[in-house]
Formats: sequence, structure tokens, C-alpha cells
Amino acid sequence: MFTALLSVVIAGVVLGQPPLRPAGRVTAVGVGFQAPRMPGPQGRLMARRAAEVGAVCNLHRTIDPSGRTQRIPFRYVSANHRADGRVEVVVRSRR
Repeated sequence: MFTALLSVVIAGVVLGQPPLRPAGRVTAVGVGFQAPRMPGPQGRLMARRAAEVGAVCNLHRTIDPSGRTQRIPFRYVSANHRADGRVEVVVRSRR
């Protein structure tokens, strides 16, 4: 199962105009959960991958909600594995 959370602040959106790219670097968070039927290392890897995909997807949606941008350079900031099987991945745009 894939679940993603968004933790981003955007300023300056004007109604009636195309969305503007946020100034500076944008940070996004993705969260993945380990499936109960998949314990062990494979489940942790699948949860991390879900968190990575969620974080990158959230970053792209934040920077360009219309989906016109094909590639946004980013870097991984951190990956936190929790005891309950949850994984949080933080990515940041390079622009």
C-alpha cells in the first residue's frame, strides 16, 4: 500500500494566472508503510521505495501542478526508518 504526505509551503499563488514556481528550494516528504504480510528486509525495502516515489511525486506536484515539467533535479535529504514499519523520505529540489 502506498501513502504519501506533503510537507511544503508555497507562497504567492494568484487566482486566474498560471501557477508560479516557488522561489528557492522546495522540500517534500513521502511516507511508505511496511505491509503486514511482508515482514523483514523485503518489506522494509518496499516501504522505502513507496516513500521515495511519494516524495518525488509530491515535489513535482508542488513545483509544477500542471504537470508540464518533465524533469526536476532533486536530491535525497534523509530517510528515516521507524520501529512501526513506517519510512519517511525527504527530498529537496536543486533549483
